[in-house]
Amino acid sequence: WRDRIKKDWSYDFTLALSDWTAEITKFNNPTGALPNNNNIFYVGQKLGEIWGFETVGIFQTADEVAKAPRQNNIGANWRPGDIQYADLNGDGTISLGNGTLANPGDRRIIGNTTPRYTFGINGGLGYKNWRLTVFFQGIGKRDHWPTNDNWTWFFPFNAGHVERYYITDTWREDNRDAYFPAAHISTNDKKNVQVQTRYLQSAAYIRLKNISLSYDLPTSLIKKVGLGRASIFGTGMNLWEYTKMRKPLDPESIQSAAIEYPMQRIVTLGLNVTF
Repeated sequence: WRDRIKKDWSYDFTLALSDWTAEITKFNNPTGALPNNNNIFYVGQKLGEIWGFETVGIFQTADEVAKAPRQNNIGANWRPGDIQYADLNGDGTISLGNGTLANPGDRRIIGNTTPRYTFGINGGLGYKNWRLTVFFQGIGKRDHWPTNDNWTWFFPFNAGHVERYYITDTWREDNRDAYFPAAHISTNDKKNVQVQTRYLQSAAYIRLKNISLSYDLPTSLIKKVGLGRASIFGTGMNLWEYTKMRKPLDPESIQSAAIEYPMQRIVTLGLNVTF
């Protein structure tokens, strides 16, 4: 849409929205095995499904551990500070089952990695010689879970890679409301990092990708110095975003194996001159 308001004002905007989803309608999976690294599928599966446990919370006391359903099938030495998983099938034991649709244990579909409702918004506003343009982009719905071998960006289980938030937001006796479980100095003890609802990340976002403000110098002024056109401008990239994804993750870079550098914010000032 492009229009004017009286003589001096003009405005325009462009909206773009796309969506897609895919479902398996035919696949040879006689045992009914659960999806596995995009090599195994089942009829009726929505592509991008994430199977995992439902998280109850973090054990606060030894008494809570003793009274909860047994979790020995997915780890040992459970104690305060560890994750408590929900007993979805009610058998008193938390397990992975046998990895089939008929027996998934206590796992269920907790999310989907398919980007839904991808959108873009371009807008412009002009007043006399001034021009303001903006470009927003984003995704309306998407879930994210990292690969099982890529935990150093997030979870405090790797003693060789310690971030500040590992210290400030892991469970301790004096920090019971922490987001992360108690830290364990072991790269093999992954009982707390099972795919689960507590740490499933929403990768939905909206970001101001570009904003630009320009001013065209008056023609009467620039002709005196032999110029055809001249404008002063300032441009900003990635200056603002909204997402529920926990730092240091960024919804636009979650496919990278090493998430160690934040999205750059860039500001540019310049002058366009035509002779």
